[in-house]
Amino acid sequence: AAPTDDLPLRRWHRHDQWGLLRLYTANAPHMVQVAENMDSNEYTSLRVGQLHRWQIPLLPAREQGFVYDLGVRLGGWVQIRRGSGLHPHQISLMVHPDNTDLATPLLRFALSLLGEGGDARPVYCQVREYEGAVVSALRDSGFEHVATRALLVRHGETTPLQIALPR
Repeated sequence: AAPTDDLPLRRWHRHDQWGLLRLYTANAPHMVQVAENMDSNEYTSLRVGQLHRWQIPLLPAREQGFVYDLGVRLGGWVQIRRGSGLHPHQISLMVHPDNTDLATPLLRFALSLLGEGGDARPVYCQVREYEGAVVSALRDSGFEHVATRALLVRHGETTPLQIALPR
């Protein structure tokens, strides 16, 4: 499916790694960034995954990513992963704090892509509590909270491991 004219998106490319990391740093509180300590390759592999996997011609791609490119930075990013078997569809979504109005149109676009095949299955979207615009868009679109995960971090110095070698 092509992006709509009222929402000028383009497909995500590998050269968007830096822009996606900048989008993450604009959203995530500093303490979260310090705790996760990710570079652009790590963040992209965790968040985007393998968007350019081999696919069967004439069938929709299992994973598709799109960006709202403002030239100097990304205003938003959305990725869909089509489920198969017992697995649900998944949406990943992030918007720049200056472009919170993009959350709902990006979500609608993703849902329209997932609805094209007529494959009625649950749709999951993992979101962090500080991503308020995305949380609101999900709630307004009928999504319900089903689970919470916590990331625990130990702050402070670590004690080096001491090994005694036999003489």
